[in-house]
Amino acid sequence: MRDPSTHWPGWRSTTATCLGLIAGFALASSLDHWGWTIRSEPWRETDVYWAIMSLGKVQVWLVIAAALVLIDSGRLDTDGLRATWRRGPYLAASVVLSGLLAEGLKLVLRRSRPRDLDGHYEWHAWSDQLPSGHFGLPSSHVAVACAGVFALWFLVPRARPVLALGVVGICYARVAPGQHFLSDVYVGAVLGWFVPWVIARVHAGMGASRARAALARPGAGAAA
Repeated sequence: MRDPSTHWPGWRSTTATCLGLIAGFALASSLDHWGWTIRSEPWRETDVYWAIMSLGKVQVWLVIAAALVLIDSGRLDTDGLRATWRRGPYLAASVVLSGLLAEGLKLVLRRSRPRDLDGHYEWHAWSDQLPSGHFGLPSSHVAVACAGVFALWFLVPRARPVLALGVVGICYARVAPGQHFLSDVYVGAVLGWFVPWVIARVHAGMGASRARAALARPGAGAAA
């Protein structure tokens, strides 16, 4: 039986996943105008809004990652040095790479935020020298927040109900004030899930390769 943590999905699973993600984007896009009409801009002035928005800050997740490193450093006597650099760096890499990927995609796709044209789409030409913050697709706040949440999702399964609320909260926080379309948030959430998943798979695959190499060494079987 194959270990799902160390094997990549087959082409059928990959194709089905891609088709499902495309269908999700199409559905989110069909609801973009509706999301704009039900916005609640005054909610942006509440403390709850700014508390949720902190989930989209890379700095917040780096502090949590550093805390994980310090916590895990106390496990040197049970799991070796690798335990110290397992959870914290994974969380940090997930949020940083997700944020960079989202900002890069903004510069490629160049779609305006809904507030700029009263809820209508507009794509800017490459000749327009505009910063990535002017564009909305995908939401980098959602990408960072979801990357941190999903990294913890894999690391701390018991916390998943609370983490799910965090995903819903950050997505709503970007749509409600009119900062993003629903499709912006959807793509950001997909990125935030995809990057930690890929990193976890790559790390698991490398660990399995090291284990197989150790077993293949002369005398390894006898030592076991």
